Amino acid sequence: MTDSVFEVNLYRWGPDHYAVDHRLSRTGSAADRRTEQTVRPLADFDRGRFEPLLGDARAYGEALWGTIFPTRESQDLFVQAVTEVRDANDGADDERRGYLRLRLCIGPEMPNLHDLRWETLSDPGRRGRPLFLGQETLFSRYVVVGDQRQLRLRGRPRLRALVVIASPSDLDRWHPGGRALAPIDLSRELGVAEAAFGNPAHNLAPKVLAPGEATLENILDHLRRDEYDIFYLVCHGQFLRGEPRLWLEEDSDRRAEVVSGSELADRIRELPRRPLLAYLASCQSAGAGEDASRGDLGALTSLGFRLAQAGVPAVVAMQGNLSMASASMFTPAFFQELERDGRLDRAVAVARDALAIRGRPDCWMPVLLTRLNSGRLWGGNEGRGDQIEAILDGLVGYLETGECTPILGPGVTDHIIGPRDEIARRWADTFRYPMAASHREELPQVAQFLAVNHGAAFPRSQLAAYLHREILRQFSGQIEDLSPQTSLDELASRVGRWFRSRDPNEPHRVLARLGCPLYITTNPDTLMADALEEEVEDGEAREPRVGTFDWKGQEDPSEAAFPMGYKPDRRKPLVYHLFGSFTRRDLIVLTQDDYFEYLIGATVHSKSIPATVRKALNASSLLFVGFRLEDWKFRVLLQSIMNRSGQSLTGDYNHVAVQLDPEDGQIQEPEMARRYLEKMGIFRGTRINIIWSDLPSFMGRLQDRLSSSQPVGIV
Repeated sequence: MTDSVFEVNLYRWGPDHYAVDHRLSRTGSAADRRTEQTVRPLADFDRGRFEPLLGDARAYGEALWGTIFPTRESQDLFVQAVTEVRDANDGADDERRGYLRLRLCIGPEMPNLHDLRWETLSDPGRRGRPLFLGQETLFSRYVVVGDQRQLRLRGRPRLRALVVIASPSDLDRWHPGGRALAPIDLSRELGVAEAAFGNPAHNLAPKVLAPGEATLENILDHLRRDEYDIFYLVCHGQFLRGEPRLWLEEDSDRRAEVVSGSELADRIRELPRRPLLAYLASCQSAGAGEDASRGDLGALTSLGFRLAQAGVPAVVAMQGNLSMASASMFTPAFFQELERDGRLDRAVAVARDALAIRGRPDCWMPVLLTRLNSGRLWGGNEGRGDQIEAILDGLVGYLETGECTPILGPGVTDHIIGPRDEIARRWADTFRYPMAASHREELPQVAQFLAVNHGAAFPRSQLAAYLHREILRQFSGQIEDLSPQTSLDELASRVGRWFRSRDPNEPHRVLARLGCPLYITTNPDTLMADALEEEVEDGEAREPRVGTFDWKGQEDPSEAAFPMGYKPDRRKPLVYHLFGSFTRRDLIVLTQDDYFEYLIGATVHSKSIPATVRKALNASSLLFVGFRLEDWKFRVLLQSIMNRSGQSLTGDYNHVAVQLDPEDGQIQEPEMARRYLEKMGIFRGTRINIIWSDLPSFMGRLQDRLSSSQPVGIV
């Protein structure tokens, strides 16, 4: 399946003009086709031009057409794109069908343009046919976010949805814009949500907040505590004084609380893991009509734009009062299609088509805002099932004979301390990092800046202080007995224990249950040793030992830290820190200089590594989990292993690297990036099999495969 992307870019050009240009690209193509920039007067978007057309979607859409396709060149390029996709699909079945994905990119300096009804776009040259009816062209509004936290897409998950229907009991006392707010038909709204999420055959798991629970703090508490993938919200909204206002519930008595959309967006921005999708449904008041010209109907689109800017990867919102009849068709159709393959723009197109086929005049109202370049809500290895199963067959075999050594990367702790790029970004802001914006998310570069300005020990002490503050900020309201006086190791241990008790696929929990004699970690925390201590087998708890590689050569090379004759096994495994630990902060590898010095030290001081660890690196199957191919840690680790032995990754054992997907929103072509990273020179000649997946999905899959097997823990 080959998709084409037609990108329309709108951006400010001086005080009174805007510019528009176009780019056509095709997956796998070596070159893009572009149009020349065209500058037009901002008067093209005057509200007075569009308000008389509010009741005529076709005329409204034709007026919009000229704003984004103002020249013959741009129109011809679009027609060419449509023709190419149509010809490529001739005779193709649904599985091999390609799409033209039209992406409207509105510059962040022109947010008011999101108030226009872009989904009505009609081509005057095709007798005013709506552009986005049918599935030939898939449309989305692409939200440009200046401060983008790198987005970690998951593998195909079981989507967990938080369903919130705010139905305050005292709506009749509110008269925004001179109109009283009518009661919400709660039973009908619940019926729509049930139709969307209630099919047990679908991969959707909803949690519905009961009446009286739709308070702002309760909503945020659920999103923070249970990390929902979908946030489904129904509430009254009004656009007042340039700000969307939402009528939520204040307390269990269901009295109304008016919340600004900006406050909700800011609070969601602060969540450690934000929803993948926000679905903002227009509420249905008892006896409400379908007046699409009312002034309050931009509230949800405006809120959706704010949520997208706050880092929610995708938002579906209604730019009008979608009728109950249309909502009853659109919402279930959208989620059913989304569940198939995670393609958001296709799911919206299919659901919108269902409305058009039935003659619904409001089929243009649903809006898709996204920052996802791929248009997909999840990543992973779809279509590569046989290959993954073959890799897992070999991995399980090595686990059963005790010849597998897990190596833990930074990704296994993202759910507790957050991703490293977020640390880098915050440090860059705090310490006024002056270098290129593209380096602000690279922790080694930012840490190097701190070390040069404040001394080599400064980044390490700052890392400990930052993690201490962040763990307290995120979890002190959810976990008892967390206080500023609690040490960092103890804070991390308690939070890790909390996660392992709640999530059967928590990475450390699953890895501990593999029963390996040796675990190598590149992280400074004690989470792996903690997870092993919790494991009880045949009535006996495990007794892990912990060691740290002295890559600086500050101590005599020996294994004196371990009891005489100690040999790691299933009962008494070894957790070995290669890149330093919080108990040996001077050995934490953090700055660019640290990585370069580590490569030298890993060779010069290799005898400081216990013989059992050296043997495992040379003569066992290595399972790399929680890395990215482009990460400094991963590349330096591989290089140090290959420098030391020369053959350890090319010899008798196959190895597995469970790689987190190249993040969408940061990489223009994720699929091409995957192929490039897989072909990087450092892997040439190695026996490393790469599985692209999020860790919970992989860990769950591995657990299922091992449910009937029992690793024997041989060294």
